[in-house]
Amino acid sequence: MTRAQFKDLFDNHFDSVRNYIYYRSGRDINIKYSAKIRDRDLFYISLYAGNDRFSYSIEEPVDNVVITKKTQEDNTQSGGAIFYGKTWKNGYSTNFSLNYSVLKSDFSDDLTVERILIQQIDQVKNMDARNIIREKTFQVDNRFPVHHSHILEGGMVYKYNQVELAEDTFNIVQAGISGEARRLTLFFQDNIALSKRVDFKAGFRITHAINLKKLYLEPRFSVSVKAGESWKINAAWGIYDQFITKSSVLDDLGNYRYIWTVCDNESIPVLLANHFVLGTSYFHNDFTVSLEGYFKNVTGLTRYVKNAHLGIEGIYEGKGRSYGIDVMIKKDYRGHSAWVAYSLSRTKELFEYFKNDAYRRAPQDQRHELKLATLVNLDPFYISADYVFGSGFPSSPSLLSEEQDNLTYSRLDLAFIYKFLDRKLKSEIGLSVLNVLNTQNIKYANFERIATNQTNYINIYSESIPLTPALYLKLAL
Repeated sequence: MTRAQFKDLFDNHFDSVRNYIYYRSGRDINIKYSAKIRDRDLFYISLYAGNDRFSYSIEEPVDNVVITKKTQEDNTQSGGAIFYGKTWKNGYSTNFSLNYSVLKSDFSDDLTVERILIQQIDQVKNMDARNIIREKTFQVDNRFPVHHSHILEGGMVYKYNQVELAEDTFNIVQAGISGEARRLTLFFQDNIALSKRVDFKAGFRITHAINLKKLYLEPRFSVSVKAGESWKINAAWGIYDQFITKSSVLDDLGNYRYIWTVCDNESIPVLLANHFVLGTSYFHNDFTVSLEGYFKNVTGLTRYVKNAHLGIEGIYEGKGRSYGIDVMIKKDYRGHSAWVAYSLSRTKELFEYFKNDAYRRAPQDQRHELKLATLVNLDPFYISADYVFGSGFPSSPSLLSEEQDNLTYSRLDLAFIYKFLDRKLKSEIGLSVLNVLNTQNIKYANFERIATNQTNYINIYSESIPLTPALYLKLAL
């Protein structure tokens, strides 16, 4: 991040940050054991653990004050899965799976303002927060081939979630929240080939939210039509419910923070989304083109807002809608691949505290995104590269009005892989370099505004991924 970038991004009454220290690290490990039983049944155990640490510190003189800020976020995720798949006669199959995962997020934020003229130091913010979400899942699903053109699928899922939130400011407990969500889901899907050119899927999920004592029905339909030897047209519609949500918290200056919460249908409603998708694809001689349009509307969004100046405080309910077009062109040639993808989208939201009953840009709204990627196969060496450019998210959130500033996102990643094989061991070793050009790559959750006095602010942002080399090793016995 440079001073010139800030000068280009913000008006004169905003100050840039010079003394800025950024740090990010991450590591993960994945272990999996799998075996075939009687050459038909499959069994595996999979374990995962990962950690991501992000921090930055600022010490900046602005308008006769010195601002010192230290922020750190630690995310640790771990989990495991046990799977057994049984194949019966006549192609029938039954799968059993047991999964457990936990995500722990620790966040600390310390901000002091030193007023040089009066030699006074004010500690504006001193916050520590921990948010934990756990999930346990047991699932049984079955597949019944009735006919070569007719397959029935069905099963059940039991899911248990637990969420904890602990937050204190200046060592005074501000929040201590815990919640649980249990639900049992029965699902069914009928796959029918109506003709050689038309495939139809109809299904539904019935979920009993045990803690809410309520049933939820989620019907889903899709149809695929072969318009020729190479053309296919797809359409789908479905209803989706979500019983755990990531709620947003908005402060006086328009800064967002996100926390996991349990939907209780009182202060936090269950999320309900309708998805509509229509697309077409073309495939011929290893050349693929796909075009897909979508429309999604969501109800049950929640946001906690606290603004003393405007007299707004409380948990507000909202709704959103998202629509756009995705295009992809891909070519495979003698083991090599190259593709380009483009997305044109719009995401808007409407909350109860808005001044007028009109939708405005959501924090995650980005109009354009372009992706380029290639894979060069020099077996046993492989080289891959991908480049992403996004037109940017709203950079200056306002409590009551829509802002139009954008912070663009761009990134070039490279990876070098070597595969070495023998009779017993299959291995890969690789080096990847993220953000090779060290370009600006800002996400909506990485922007923050700090007040220097009653009228002036500084705006800071932290890059999602700076220039980052990474090594990985994969072993398979």
